[in-house]
Amino acid sequence: EGVPKDDAKAAALAQKACAGDHASACTGVGFRHLFGDGLPKDLGKAAAMLGNAIRAVVTIEAGKNSGSGFFISRNGLLLTNAHVVEGASRIVVRNQQHESFLAKAVSISSSHDIALLRVTATIDAVLDLGDSDSAGVGTDVLAVGSPLGLQGTATRESLAPFDVSMRPPCCSS
Repeated sequence: EGVPKDDAKAAALAQKACAGDHASACTGVGFRHLFGDGLPKDLGKAAAMLGNAIRAVVTIEAGKNSGSGFFISRNGLLLTNAHVVEGASRIVVRNQQHESFLAKAVSISSSHDIALLRVTATIDAVLDLGDSDSAGVGTDVLAVGSPLGLQGTATRESLAPFDVSMRPPCCSS
């Protein structure tokens, strides 16, 4: 039925999905992991945000490497990790609709492990870059990605303190 436009309809759909024979789907480990012991207070907004995020996240294939990325503009700009695309002669981006696009690297920063890519396409789902400084330790976040090529995965986590002096081997300067 798509993403509901209002919370009342979203709540009704959630209750319907969690009733009768399908009740186990709403008590399973995956559901509890994403939503805790209950549905989000603003279910319509949460569903819309998650749906958009899943559509904006793509799989990046670059030679023997693969990873996740996400569109940040409707004119085809996307971000991924530098270690995924560095040295690749061909970069393929696959979206949730199983469309494939050839991408070109616009900029790569090995020291920050980030790459800006561009595809030649008009993109309908993009993610806005937020202010990570405004999210404190313990803030719940949803990580959406395509680990090992499994598109559309979502994991709820809490932000942990991060010491920038402790960088993974890929990002040492």
